[in-house]
Amino acid sequence: MGEVVPQYCGTLKFFTKSEFGRISRAHSAAVAHLAGSEVVVGSNPTGSTFFVQIPIWQQKIVPRSIAGLYKNMKIVICGSMSSVKKMVDIGKKLRILDHKVILPKFTEQYALMENLDKIHSESVKNKIEHDLIRDYFEEIKNADAVLIINIDKNGIKNYIGGNAFLEMGFAHVLNKKVFLLNSIPEIMYKDEIEAMRPVVLNSDLSLIH
Repeated sequence: MGEVVPQYCGTLKFFTKSEFGRISRAHSAAVAHLAGSEVVVGSNPTGSTFFVQIPIWQQKIVPRSIAGLYKNMKIVICGSMSSVKKMVDIGKKLRILDHKVILPKFTEQYALMENLDKIHSESVKNKIEHDLIRDYFEEIKNADAVLIINIDKNGIKNYIGGNAFLEMGFAHVLNKKVFLLNSIPEIMYKDEIEAMRPVVLNSDLSLIH
């Protein structure tokens, strides 16, 4: 049995008993996270078919493999080192949506630092010592998509710096999906960004699929 209503207008999804048991075991933590919400789990009178019914307002935080929407993705997060806190935050939200997330090495350590100059000096040192540009190319090669965390910086709205632009180029050449958290900035290489045809999310992570 399949969807009885369109995906975005209704949220009723049916599973066989074995399918539901497998999904429930795999996502028990996510189901617990939704405790107290209006998510409904039930079965037909014979117990042969189970369903998950999710209100429209909850769709964005329900693991997609439960809701029956889209496939989970391996997503590499890219951005300026000045946006490390936002990168970590977005990574957490994507994991709730059941995606696999790759952050740049040392990002979580940088997020604990308050001095931006210190972050930049550590970043430069680590890129050289650990060959991080090539390392991240390999991560992108083995992923489904990159997500560029482009937020305001130095008076530029939705800034995309040299590092993120380079990683966008890697993804484009490798035929990976390119997502932008916010709209394309007004910068000198805007034409090149547009030519890569990124998907602009306008901060709506549910659009990633």
